[in-house]
Amino acid sequence: MPIAGYSVGRDITVAIVWNGQNYQLTQLASFDARQVTKEVTADDLTTGFEHQVNIPQRWEGSLRYERTGGAIDRFIAAYEQAYFQGQNVLNATMSVRIQEPSGAVQKWKFLGTIFVMEDAGKFDLQDIVRQTLRFRARERMVN
Repeated sequence: MPIAGYSVGRDITVAIVWNGQNYQLTQLASFDARQVTKEVTADDLTTGFEHQVNIPQRWEGSLRYERTGGAIDRFIAAYEQAYFQGQNVLNATMSVRIQEPSGAVQKWKFLGTIFVMEDAGKFDLQDIVRQTLRFRARERMVN
C-alpha cells in the first residue's frame, strides 16, 4: 500500500524456504538488503586512465520481527539440530515480494541464503519482543 506514490514498509512480504519447509514469518517490522561487490581497478598504461569494475559478490541484510509466536525460534532450532545431527545443512531461498506504487509487483529470490539469529529478543514486562535475523545470500535474481 503506497502512500503519496512512495513505497513504505507495508509493501513487502518475505518467505523463507529451507530444507523443504516454507517459513511464513509474520509481523515483519523491518527489512534491509544491500549488494556487496568487489571493486577492481586496472591501470591503462597507454592512456593513463584507471578503469573500474564492480564484481558482484553477494547480498546481505537483516529482518526484524515483532514476535507473535515461535516461528523464528523453530526455524533456527531446526537449522541447529540438523547441524548437530551431522546432516548436510543446505542454504535457504528467501523470496521477497514488493507491491510497487504503480500497482506492479516485483518478486525477488535470494539464493544460497544463510541466516544468523542476531537477536533472539528481550522479554520485558512492558514491551514487545523484537527478534532480528541477519542474512547473507549468494545472489539475488528476479523471481
